[in-house]
Amino acid sequence: LMIRRPPRSTLFPYTTLFRSISILAILHLPKEHHKKLFKDIYRFLKPKGRLLISLTPEEEGEYINQWMGKTKMYWATGTMKEDLDILKKLGFKLIWKKELGSKKDKHIYFLFKKIRRTFHK
Repeated sequence: LMIRRPPRSTLFPYTTLFRSISILAILHLPKEHHKKLFKDIYRFLKPKGRLLISLTPEEEGEYINQWMGKTKMYWATGTMKEDLDILKKLGFKLIWKKELGSKKDKHIYFLFKKIRRTFHK
């Protein structure tokens, strides 16, 4: 299921979803929007709901470049530690992580479980 909506629109009632998955997407969102995204996902998940995400350990910062020589694409790398801190503070518990990809293009996959009914600001 892929749904495209403005980032500030409410898509689901709170505690509606059992699972949320974001693979190779968060790194294309400006880092000042990450906390809001994770808060919204937390609100949408049912108690004990799961979140599967991929993050990149690269430390290149924020930039725009040509992707595959065709499309301009925004990248926000170097946010993995900050993102993991945000997720922990909101009330996500890390269940497992797995590194995939090459040395040049590594992504780390994380599975989290929602452990509190509400999050802390």
